[in-house]
Amino acid sequence: MVDRVQKPLKKMCQRDQKVVIIGSGPCGYSCAQTLREEGYPGRIVMVTKDKYLPYDRTKLTKKLGCAFDDIKIRSETFYQDNDIEVILNTVVGRVDAESRSIYFEGSSNPNLSYDSLFIAVGMTPRLYSPAITGDHLRNIYTLHSLEQCMRITEVARDMEVVLIGSSFISMELAELLSPFAAKIHIISRSKVPYGLVFGNTIGEVLLSHFSNKLPNVTFHSGTEVKNFVGNNLREVSGVLITNNVSLNCQLVVIAIGGTPNTQFLQDSGIQLYRNTNCVQVDQYLETNYAGVFAGGDAINFPIRLGPNERGTVAHWQLASQHGRVAALNILRRRVNILNVVPFFWTNVCGLQVRYTGYGEGYDETLLYGNIDKFSFCTVYRRNQRLVAVCCVGCDKLAAELAMLFQANMDLIVDVPEPIIKRFSHPPTSEKFIHG
Repeated sequence: MVDRVQKPLKKMCQRDQKVVIIGSGPCGYSCAQTLREEGYPGRIVMVTKDKYLPYDRTKLTKKLGCAFDDIKIRSETFYQDNDIEVILNTVVGRVDAESRSIYFEGSSNPNLSYDSLFIAVGMTPRLYSPAITGDHLRNIYTLHSLEQCMRITEVARDMEVVLIGSSFISMELAELLSPFAAKIHIISRSKVPYGLVFGNTIGEVLLSHFSNKLPNVTFHSGTEVKNFVGNNLREVSGVLITNNVSLNCQLVVIAIGGTPNTQFLQDSGIQLYRNTNCVQVDQYLETNYAGVFAGGDAINFPIRLGPNERGTVAHWQLASQHGRVAALNILRRRVNILNVVPFFWTNVCGLQVRYTGYGEGYDETLLYGNIDKFSFCTVYRRNQRLVAVCCVGCDKLAAELAMLFQANMDLIVDVPEPIIKRFSHPPTSEKFIHG
């Protein structure tokens, strides 16, 4: 999971200090590991609603029918040997930041106290709100847990499948299920997949490649679900979409984003960011309460590349870095999150796509390279400043650019030299007006 040389982990035995970590995703796990690597001597208690020890959720859309042993981050002995206590199947109902107390769901008395707290709760897949007709039917799922992945795998074989949404989960799941499902429909409000992140040009290229490789997958652009239809067994049997088009199906997966798992913080005193319900943190990932930190998908944090110099980023790599930074700051190292640059990747039917930076609200793109040969790079600019780069079919360049961003984030105005060296022809420019 980490891309650095790990320090030896030693079993600790001092019990007069305690860090509680809420959540067991990459953020929570990275925090626990880093604390032990850096010599934290006290108790580390991880509380999770999951029934499993930490595992890599990104692999749920990359391996059909994966089992826990295929995607676990560490074995059970790792947590035992390093004195990391993990409380499974447990939902936190309330936090009292004044008394530094944690209440499990249904408990009227505190179950845990802490010296430092790290909130790494992630998001829950978004459902339709208000609800639409038929959303209670069986075989309508989201994909966020290992159990859901197993069930989707069981149902999908030789069936007609509808995937709602056109970003990473839907597109990766479509590719994964294509060899086994009879027919797959992708319902997209956007014109192209990944449109909000990559823009229309890259979206169109990826969609064309995707459609050529997967003939049993149909992409329905500019459409929305009106309602679900069921059979006499209360199972989904169809989806009615825009223009009264009816699609037969026996399985639906909804992938339309997520909502922060922060309901339990509503009366905690811990500040949430405006109307997003994300935890608001400073550049050290600390909340408005000293000793209470937060990281991962469910926070709003300072980011130099953002249009408002704050943002929320839901990606595995950045969540892992948040966990490490929070751990170091729990140890009072004062490590600044402003020096961390988002980076993520996806694979679209063999095409490697790499993205670094934070391009929200970009107003100009510069496209270098050859789209037809699937070797190109798009530069995203905002107010004449480079804020993100997306590379397709040029992995080495993507790695160079990620390192350049990391080292010179505030200095990049012109197009980076590695792009100019790689592509001899001038770019195609396109400007945008948002809002």
